[in-house]
Amino acid sequence: MSLLKGLKNMVFEEENDGTETRVVTNPVSASPSRQAGQPPQFRAVAPPVSTVSVDPTFVDRIQKVAESAPQRSYTEFRGFFEAMELPDERSRYIASLAASNHKGFPADEVMRGIEVILKAIDDHKTQFQRSVPEQLEKTVGARRREIDSTNTQIAAKRQQIDQLNADIGRLTADQRLKETETVSEERKIKETEQKVIAAVEYVRAQYVAERERISAYSIGQPTRTS
Repeated sequence: MSLLKGLKNMVFEEENDGTETRVVTNPVSASPSRQAGQPPQFRAVAPPVSTVSVDPTFVDRIQKVAESAPQRSYTEFRGFFEAMELPDERSRYIASLAASNHKGFPADEVMRGIEVILKAIDDHKTQFQRSVPEQLEKTVGARRREIDSTNTQIAAKRQQIDQLNADIGRLTADQRLKETETVSEERKIKETEQKVIAAVEYVRAQYVAERERISAYSIGQPTRTS
């Protein structure tokens, strides 16, 4: 009998003294894995406080970063977890940890897989934030320097107000237009940065919470070194 067939009709219960886990039959069905490309369905966890709302588009991007992290243990565990149609969260975690352990991925290895995912998310955040100054320079850097230069010109020409009133008016109007455009583009880039950060924190919170749940439910589970 395959592992998944053996777990198909199982629910894990603790003995009254809480020191031993046994298995009793219950008519529950399970499928081996979620459909390819479908993200994990996490229990909602509130992300750290942020003044920026979480944008689903950026959450999807960060989730793809998480799913591409170079690990297998958590993916195997999550496949079992989503296949387990058990009545409560605790039973699903215990059964899924048992199944993943049978496949060679004990709880500590599953948590190491989550650490790899968290590192991939954090690295992506760092890489993006490092690119923001370059984006600002590329998009508005020259214009910002031009504005500074224009201010200098205005200051100089105001000393010759009688002769240069027309020039000052033209330069001032040009400055205001460039300032408006620059502020607008700067704001867009900063908003994008904040949305990415908010999405990172949201997805990261899901995996941190997942790690904590696995840590809590893995008590008594065999480890790779045990």
